[in-house]
Amino acid sequence: MVYPQANILVVAENPNTQEQIATQILKPLGYQVHSTPDATAGIVQAVNTNPDVIIADINLSGLSGKDMLVALSAQGVEAPVIILAEEGMENEAIQAFRLGAVDYLKLPLKETEVISAVERVLKTKRPPKKDEIPAGEAQQKVHYLEERIKDLTKAISMAKILTSTKNLKDLFKIIVDGAVYLSHADRGWLMLREYDDKKMTLRYYNNLPNSFSTVINKPWDDGISSLVIEAKETLNLKSLTSQRKEILKLGSAILGVPIFDRGKILGTIILIRKESQPFEDSTQKIMERISEFVSIALVNAGLFKITKE
Repeated sequence: MVYPQANILVVAENPNTQEQIATQILKPLGYQVHSTPDATAGIVQAVNTNPDVIIADINLSGLSGKDMLVALSAQGVEAPVIILAEEGMENEAIQAFRLGAVDYLKLPLKETEVISAVERVLKTKRPPKKDEIPAGEAQQKVHYLEERIKDLTKAISMAKILTSTKNLKDLFKIIVDGAVYLSHADRGWLMLREYDDKKMTLRYYNNLPNSFSTVINKPWDDGISSLVIEAKETLNLKSLTSQRKEILKLGSAILGVPIFDRGKILGTIILIRKESQPFEDSTQKIMERISEFVSIALVNAGLFKITKE
């Protein structure tokens, strides 16, 4: 069954792939098809047009197809994504599924498989279309998205650096400084559990008063991490909450992100803004993604042992 007027976004660097999907396969069937060669432009277009289906090559220059999936999720785009991958990239495709892809097509493409995949996805319940956005607001939104995509690109670069860094001092610095920068926070710190010890240790901080140097690498209760551990999820508050007076003086808005490994919390990343400007949902999602790479990096560096449940 063909779904006329359905809006399909194709993100593929190879012009032949774009031509085949759009001109040769989908447009003759009545589908509205838009194409772009890179993920950055694809993300902006996806947010602005809310396509019914996105078809994206996993192997893109710059931001990859997997990076694009992370970015789309961070921006709240709910359009189903069909991934294109060459033979031998099955593991990449599996990772893409874990990041939210709903289907997978192998290159070189077969016309019947493309049509079947699109129709299969469109049979599922699609999210409602977003209301039209006035031109002025749309321009502002595009500017905002461009800035957020820059942040996402830096976040992905940070994730790659994290998983290749073994020196603990360098690793802690990358985690905290990178998190403060990407979240537009004013200060932040990293708390980690010491192996099986339930106590939390302050391992690194950014832009805290000199008095905090006395507790670095020592067990310390910041009055925030315990709340994150108890909730077992990210703490995002407009007003800072802590039983510690010295913490309350640091700022207002807070983002406390747990670092998980196999369901266990290894530590927390605490970020604070001086003003009572809450951390955006997109920022929270980016930091939660970063925390996944932090967990991998900490295990790779030998700070935590992987144990079977």
